[in-house]
Amino acid sequence: MAVAANAVYIVELALIYDADTAGDLKLGWTIPAGASITNVADSMLTGTAAATTDDQMTAGTTNPVAGGLGAGTNCGFVGKWLLTISSTSGTLQLQWAQGTSSATATRLFAGSYLLAQRVG
Repeated sequence: MAVAANAVYIVELALIYDADTAGDLKLGWTIPAGASITNVADSMLTGTAAATTDDQMTAGTTNPVAGGLGAGTNCGFVGKWLLTISSTSGTLQLQWAQGTSSATATRLFAGSYLLAQRVG
């Protein structure tokens, strides 16, 4: 998604995914040169999730790793970031991969979304 120079955005991400318990889901961002992105809060399964009760609230983790409960068991991730753009406009892009290499695919599903609202 395109972002303007000298702007501030609230970025919200809600993902539906499944992942092997060893593979997990790692998130990251591509942002314009000189920009910064700071995690405000996220809610996810821990990186070593063994049951749906292993959830956590965190902040300050720009590249979180969310746990998986196995292929075919949907999990949820919700996060918010503050994106501050300097004088260079560009693109905000979500990057995702397995947290740890696994032969079982980590998958994102329809209904997931990324929303960026300019607030400054």
